[in-house]
Amino acid sequence: MTASAALTCELDGRGVNRLSRLRSEGQLVLRPTRAKGFEPWAHSRGEVARVSLSSGTAGPLGGDRLHLDVVIGDGASLVLNEISATLALPGTTGTAVALPFCHDSDSARLR
Repeated sequence: MTASAALTCELDGRGVNRLSRLRSEGQLVLRPTRAKGFEPWAHSRGEVARVSLSSGTAGPLGGDRLHLDVVIGDGASLVLNEISATLALPGTTGTAVALPFCHDSDSARLR
């Protein structure tokens, strides 16, 4: 199975962090979330965008390819966390591969 997820966090014209792209499929599920308490890593950044990554199905199984693409624009702030257990399981068709890519500007913040 091949699954991918992609998100883009940018500042809008008023300086508010917005998720302009949030797409997920298969085993990778992206969900916009809110702070559940004090977050020391985001406290001084004001209002940040928050996204949680969870597993939509069991896996990855041997042979699965998972792609996560994260883009953070100039001055934007994003808290990305994982909220489910992930267990790599053996399969019959090879090795599972997870490929995370993060593209950010010099002034972006990813926590």
